[in-house]
Amino acid sequence: MDIEYIRWYDYVLFIIYAILLYFISIRIFKKTFIYNFKKYFDWFYFLKVIAAFLYVHIYIYYYGYGDTLRFFRFGQYYKGLLYEVQNLTFWDWIFLPNDTFKNLMSYRIDYAYGFAESSFLINKFSGYLSFFSFNTFLVNTLLFSFFSLIGLWYMFVGLYEMYPKLKKEVAVAILFVPSVVFWGSGLMKDTICIGALGIMTYNVCRIFFLKGKRNIWVILRHFAIFSICAYVISSIKIYQLLAFLPGVFIWIFYSYRDNIRSNFIRKSITPIIIILILISISFGLQLFTENLENYAIESVMDTALGMSYNLSHLDAGSTYNLGPIDPSIFGLIKKIPAAVNVSLFRPYLWEVNNPIMLLSAFESLIVFLISIVVLFRVGVFKVPNKILGSGILLFCFIFSLIFGFATGISSQNFGSLVRYKIPIMPLYLIGIFILYYNAKGQSFFDSIWNRKS
Repeated sequence: MDIEYIRWYDYVLFIIYAILLYFISIRIFKKTFIYNFKKYFDWFYFLKVIAAFLYVHIYIYYYGYGDTLRFFRFGQYYKGLLYEVQNLTFWDWIFLPNDTFKNLMSYRIDYAYGFAESSFLINKFSGYLSFFSFNTFLVNTLLFSFFSLIGLWYMFVGLYEMYPKLKKEVAVAILFVPSVVFWGSGLMKDTICIGALGIMTYNVCRIFFLKGKRNIWVILRHFAIFSICAYVISSIKIYQLLAFLPGVFIWIFYSYRDNIRSNFIRKSITPIIIILILISISFGLQLFTENLENYAIESVMDTALGMSYNLSHLDAGSTYNLGPIDPSIFGLIKKIPAAVNVSLFRPYLWEVNNPIMLLSAFESLIVFLISIVVLFRVGVFKVPNKILGSGILLFCFIFSLIFGFATGISSQNFGSLVRYKIPIMPLYLIGIFILYYNAKGQSFFDSIWNRKS
């Protein structure tokens, strides 16, 4: 099967689908526009469409290769099985296991990548969508981008409803971070995962924290959606789920703690919460040990060093090195600061060697400057107490810590890092802005603009 990635009529289909999806999304999100931020959605939708278009063309005409092309190609292979294999019913095809796919497609040259368990679900999604996209890479990518748009928009709505005075901050953190918009718009694992992460966050807000219509059926519906998204993430990048759940449990625990009327009991329970935080982080690291192949504690050193060696020979200017890694849990804990730092604040400007890295470096610099401003305005010594006193801050920063560690220590390459780290940025920035608001009683942007004026 010869795969054509771009044909002249694909552009016509792309425009038609972009317009069609806009009107579909207006209908889906109509109830959320009561907060007078439809203009945010219009800009966000426009940026996601442009990002999907650019994503395809950059990978085809700039890189010339990449995971996204493989996912589309294997999606076409997967779709083709329905017509090529005798006695394969539609439902057999829908629920086809990876092992069967391997046996049927083992003659493909690049089978090894396409048969990876974490890639198989993306191959399936790409194959399913090909029925609706007329086998169009551009439209398939747009549909992936649309899923992440749904997730991020719902995350925005949920967190805005919790902090309505931080509308600008929540919008910037979730909708308008350039790396999240662009790298979350391709036919990739990252796009599906960040969309599912956004939907999960929204459903947590709805079940536990937001007022509104609440009965057993509404709660069950939100829980079912949460569970489906959790399954999707666990099938693609389970370490994202392992980074997400500890913080969520702490966040929920805090909400019930705050309902305790007795001041003595409420204060007495705080040490228990701190212990649970430490246990949850350790548990998250331990789960890496027991359940992940590339992210297992015992193999992180080999993975990191192996990738570092291979990538240094392929593209030395894009690699980074966190120094010698002690293959023990305590050795890895020592690497947490460096790994989280590289996930949040690197590449530095002097590490840039291509235009895409330059954009990433500017974004990292802005995130670093915002963090420094908040740190010093809140007070360096007050920050820990502010974080420990807020469930949502613990959620944001526990996720950033665990996920930032896993991503920073294993990527070893800035080109991969800028894509892998996109789930951190919305929650980390939300955490920073809420931290400032809780400490100063004013939104970050209003404070900055008022001071300048």
